[in-house]
Amino acid sequence: MLNAIGLANVGLDRFLAEKLPTARDLPCRLFGSVAGHCASEYTRVASAFDTAAEIAAVDADIARIMDDAVAKAKAGPRPVPGDVFDHVYARYR
Repeated sequence: MLNAIGLANVGLDRFLAEKLPTARDLPCRLFGSVAGHCASEYTRVASAFDTAAEIAAVDADIARIMDDAVAKAKAGPRPVPGDVFDHVYARYR
């Protein structure tokens, strides 16, 4: 399992190499859950999921970087939450 809710997992590279291939024969669709500490982490995982035929859809839990972006925006001229979302959306749509 690779998840975005804080449970321990093997990480993206090992997930793609070791876990995802075993999912090919499952009789259901897989949803990938994406999280990270910055927009580039989100886009890295979402892009990897985009190339995986086994993954039918992606859930992007952007609450954490949205909260971080709001805090940074209040501290000074930084990207606002909409800019972070637009960046993730533009890279993975």
